[in-house]
Amino acid sequence: MSTNQRPKTAYGLSQPNFATSPMPIVTTRAPLSSDMSEIGTIWVNTATNNIWALTSVVNNIASWQPLGIVDYGTATNGELLIGATGSIPAWASLTSTDGSITYTVGAHSLDLKANASAGPSWTVVTGNTGTLAANNAYLINNATPAHLTTMTLPAVCAVGSTIEVAVYTYGGVYIAQNASQYIVMGSSISKAGTTGYLTSTGYYYASVKLLCVAANTVFQVINSQSRWNLGVEGAS
Repeated sequence: MSTNQRPKTAYGLSQPNFATSPMPIVTTRAPLSSDMSEIGTIWVNTATNNIWALTSVVNNIASWQPLGIVDYGTATNGELLIGATGSIPAWASLTSTDGSITYTVGAHSLDLKANASAGPSWTVVTGNTGTLAANNAYLINNATPAHLTTMTLPAVCAVGSTIEVAVYTYGGVYIAQNASQYIVMGSSISKAGTTGYLTSTGYYYASVKLLCVAANTVFQVINSQSRWNLGVEGAS
């Protein structure tokens, strides 16, 4: 469908004529570049409730710009219109997959609040042995005074994962390695495999933070307090 009309340009319209506009085209399909009309014409597709406006005609090619849909329906409190490539926008609620943002919704309102990072989950270790897990933290509080607690590195650990260990009891902690693993502290590297280790010197309140820098195998000390010994070549 096409209509051939001489384009009109209005100059110096008086106030009563400001509302003057081309009649809309109402049909059951989307407009084509061959559908000519007067600039500013509105095209309504009653089959889908979509609307367009004619913004220019250049070299007999009509440019119809989508304006959305006539009726977006109703939404619940806090929902927003979210777009999608090639699709009509739809009502949807915002989400925060990591819980760093919370929402308080109301009628025509949406209050966003950024949450402070909760940090890793801390586990209190009262026994003699345990296994460390990626992105977790451990407070060593052995129930037996002056008894060394052995904690083993995780066999599977992704790059970028961290492990934190804090020592409260005098016995300290011995961080054991699995096969092919080693720990880097400063310019020193532990012996690879199960003979390598990192251990606190037995003082209260020692702490260390490890970062996995090579998947499953290499852990680097990125922060520590008090004194720590690394099981390196030639060390007893």
